[in-house]
Amino acid sequence: MQYEEREQPYPNVRESRVGRRYDTDPTVHKWLFNPKEVLSEVEKYLRGQVYDPKTKSWKQVRHALLNEDGIQTILLLLSPYASKVFSMSHLTEERIKQMVYEFNNDMIILIGTDLDNSFELDQKHRSLIIRLIGDMVYATLRKALEGLSLGIIRDTTEAREVINPRQGGGLFGFLRRGR
Repeated sequence: MQYEEREQPYPNVRESRVGRRYDTDPTVHKWLFNPKEVLSEVEKYLRGQVYDPKTKSWKQVRHALLNEDGIQTILLLLSPYASKVFSMSHLTEERIKQMVYEFNNDMIILIGTDLDNSFELDQKHRSLIIRLIGDMVYATLRKALEGLSLGIIRDTTEAREVINPRQGGGLFGFLRRGR
């Protein structure tokens, strides 16, 4: 555990914290290490759906960017890159850039050579999809930059303890000795 002294607005209060380091979003580990979540988000986007926090459901807001065969093909190509194999690796920046470049080239060939438009993809959406998927692969691979994800797993706890010597004994300081 890590102990951390901090200057406090109240004298004689010492503080450290035990718990999740990423307490701003309790789902952060799910996003970092669960490839199904990432693939699900990409799939919903390709299908033209967005999440509505008010109704806690997915809503159709536009037509799908491509047909079912196209969506499944892209998800199939994306699956290995979204897996823990890549995000839990230790890659250099140069290697990440090379992998993304190769992936983007493969996507350009796949989508750009679909001359009979078997994916039913509107011409104006081709570069958008290539960029979206390429950026997602880049973001996923960046988790492995110099072992970043492995470091996050190792360093996810912090210690915090609040001590106030002015507070008396008993339940929350209400029951004080000598009164």
